[in-house]
Amino acid sequence: MNEINTALIYIGDLSESEKKVLQFIMKDPNVVIQYTIQQVAMMAGTSVSAVQRFTKAVGYSGYRDFRAAIVRRKNAIDSNLSDNSQDLFTTMISSFSNSIEHLHDIDKKLIDELCNDICSADKIILLGRYRNKTVVEKLAMNLMDLGIVCVCADDEISYQHILYVTDPESCVIIFSALGEIRDALPFFQQLKQAADKRWLITNNLNPKMGKYVSRQITLPGIQTMNAYPVSSQFVMMAFVEILTAYIAEKKHSE
Repeated sequence: MNEINTALIYIGDLSESEKKVLQFIMKDPNVVIQYTIQQVAMMAGTSVSAVQRFTKAVGYSGYRDFRAAIVRRKNAIDSNLSDNSQDLFTTMISSFSNSIEHLHDIDKKLIDELCNDICSADKIILLGRYRNKTVVEKLAMNLMDLGIVCVCADDEISYQHILYVTDPESCVIIFSALGEIRDALPFFQQLKQAADKRWLITNNLNPKMGKYVSRQITLPGIQTMNAYPVSSQFVMMAFVEILTAYIAEKKHSE
């Protein structure tokens, strides 16, 4: 997007914390549209004031003004695509198909291992906050249809309660697009001691959460999709359906 190209002109004048904001947004400018300034600051590993300073340093009055510019640019792109509805339809289908194709890159052995952990665990615990909450709820419903009961948590308070019911034989599955832990570090430190089977499902190749889990499955991120942007939640939902099919087949064969 042009806003990012403009920001790069000022990179020499940015502080280290402001550069962290730029580097994070460069990976996917759509995070500015999808998340609040507090969430962007948390995921970028910096402060709200650093995000605000960054937007002003690159020529905007603040985060709202910068976000509005990103929205206008995205709307302009969408408008060009919608000039021909058939082209828009084809473009979107191509993008969704492309994102599904990238799921071929997942190590199938990891999916088998996750299925085994789910089927052998005495307790299944699903964790996911913000937009990841929807993915957790979908997997919980799917597993319930297979006769597998889960415990779910989607905020800091319920995360703390999870520690009281977690034991070494529990299987904990965390859905986090970015794998950030900044505001939940104490929880993940305790979780590492409480459960042996800790899985992270993420779109980030190098998540900070990775050091606190035993296994990780990395799904394709938005940056791997071309044409029309496909959300990380769509990819995670597709993975949930694949995982459910694996589990159903395993239970059927037992």
